[in-house]
Amino acid sequence: EYAASEPKAFHAGWAHTLAGRPAAAQAEWRNALALVEGRLRTDSRNFTLLNQRALLLALTGQTDAAREAWQLRVELGGEQERPSFVSVAMMSVALNDP
Repeated sequence: EYAASEPKAFHAGWAHTLAGRPAAAQAEWRNALALVEGRLRTDSRNFTLLNQRALLLALTGQTDAAREAWQLRVELGGEQERPSFVSVAMMSVALNDP
């Protein structure tokens, strides 16, 4: 997790996915989502956490909530804090958007 800002469970979820264990991946991503949401309670305008929340919602199949969370992140960031290309790409893939 060198220089990673995501919770360990986010990365563990991807490891489970690559190993063919989707149920374990979902459990890890739900744990990561709970951690991110807890952190957002005390730091609600943290754009890194807002990115992570939207992505984790998408990864756990909560697509409507993920789209709403992503829209909130984009609107709060405005022109000063636009999402990175990597964040946009990850959301597009997670939501299966072209």
